[in-house]
Amino acid sequence: MKKGTLLVTLLLFSTTLVHANLIGLHDLTPGGFSLLGPPPKPYLEYIAQFGQLRLQSLADVSESNGQFVWSPFLMFNQNNYGFDVTGANTANVSWDIAKTGWRQNYVFVLGADYTANLYRVGGGTKFTGGGSIFSSLPIEEVVFTGKPTSIVSDSGSTLMLLAGAVAALAFMHRRLASKWRHL
Repeated sequence: MKKGTLLVTLLLFSTTLVHANLIGLHDLTPGGFSLLGPPPKPYLEYIAQFGQLRLQSLADVSESNGQFVWSPFLMFNQNNYGFDVTGANTANVSWDIAKTGWRQNYVFVLGADYTANLYRVGGGTKFTGGGSIFSSLPIEEVVFTGKPTSIVSDSGSTLMLLAGAVAALAFMHRRLASKWRHL
């Protein structure tokens, strides 16, 4: 009987851990922070990733004259992302960028008076997911940032393959041309 109880307890605990890993958003700056004050460490790490060209803004929705408008200058918009205001300081966000070559990594929330919150996207929801966001003051802008699913660097191998293919074609042309002359 004790083994059965232990097994059920372990299963429930592991299910809780898996569920926690699949939850869409993790608040890296609980309670928010002011962009006018000293920045918290998670925000500095977030900004540093832009400098390394690993992280890019994928979509942006901002308040304009009482309405939220999607930026036309980024790769994605309301076709791949959702934004639903549930209160002055809260909203639900969602994304579906599966099969686009990108994954969602962070949601940056800018509130009134230069307040901000930073959320990290959970492991199981990088391509399709969502969650609730909060700002200590009314939300003014939400920036969805992510990374390419794979980065393939080319150190000249494409040029080498092209040169090899041209050389092979030239060699085959000579061999075939000499055979055709003898016919």
